[in-house]
Amino acid sequence: MTKLATIEKITEIKAIEKADRILAAKVLGYWTVIKKDEYKVGDFCVFHVPDTVADSTKPQYSFLEKNHWRIKCCKLRGQISQGLALPLKDLFQIAGKEFEVFEGMDVSEIVGITKYENPALAKLSGDVKGLFPPFLIKTDELSLRTYNSALVEFLGLECYISTKNDGASGTFFIKDNVFGVCSRNLELKEDDTNTYWRIAKKYGIEEKLCQTGKNISIQGEIIGPGLQGNKMGLSEIALSVFNVFDIDTHSYFNYDDFVAFCDKLELPRVKEIWRGIFNFSLEELINLSNEQKYENNLPAEGIVLRPCIEKYSPILEGRLSGKIINENFALKYGL
Repeated sequence: MTKLATIEKITEIKAIEKADRILAAKVLGYWTVIKKDEYKVGDFCVFHVPDTVADSTKPQYSFLEKNHWRIKCCKLRGQISQGLALPLKDLFQIAGKEFEVFEGMDVSEIVGITKYENPALAKLSGDVKGLFPPFLIKTDELSLRTYNSALVEFLGLECYISTKNDGASGTFFIKDNVFGVCSRNLELKEDDTNTYWRIAKKYGIEEKLCQTGKNISIQGEIIGPGLQGNKMGLSEIALSVFNVFDIDTHSYFNYDDFVAFCDKLELPRVKEIWRGIFNFSLEELINLSNEQKYENNLPAEGIVLRPCIEKYSPILEGRLSGKIINENFALKYGL
């Protein structure tokens, strides 16, 4: 699970052209705007990752009220600012005491920050059948800007990069001859008007998964009209599969097996934009992400990086996989 607020070091500070009162500070893989003379390189701060919501009851965040307490990507005097850096004194005021801190320390619960959830997506879910099944893994792609130290784990591996689409993630599974459909967090009752079930029937997912003779699931992004503003400009809802998961072995398919599976069952999959031996810097990945556009020429949400052979990441404490959001997308849509 993503750490939303952590103790981090300011690793670099640079001037912003035509700005006298603000500077740009590098924290993790982000550049964020800070007040002049507030920090020096090497100082600790409380860093809040982008697309999160601060606690409206805490006066330290009162300046975010105009944004409904959301921490968004923005541009100030031409400088992109992502995330929020607050001094340690603010953390101690919130906690009501001073205490020892260390780099990487998770203080999300102390400050009360939460991940932003689009309320429009909740309306797509329909009637709830139950909680997300425990034999599956929820979709939760971690940001490689937040976990930039994980890039060393990709080095020298054959990897692929795919486009990240903006919609609603869905999970479809067959287990012991029982078919199920899930939103990001819940299993859903069958309903012909429900977006997730409409996708299941449009692509004949139940029949196709049954053909495999396995306990198996697929996960993908549901895109099109009525979903996140239909940024891709599609005429009807569609599916873009990004995971195939073996329930019995509790493991994801390796990339070639994933491609073969989707192609054989005629299930549309995410677009591959690069494959090879990984040797990118974070800055090169950010630039690649920023170049991505949908077919309608609007900025794509970003990219996802994975090894072709699935691997565990000690740094991510889970699957070696991560995303980088397109800055042009984040600025355009206020993420």
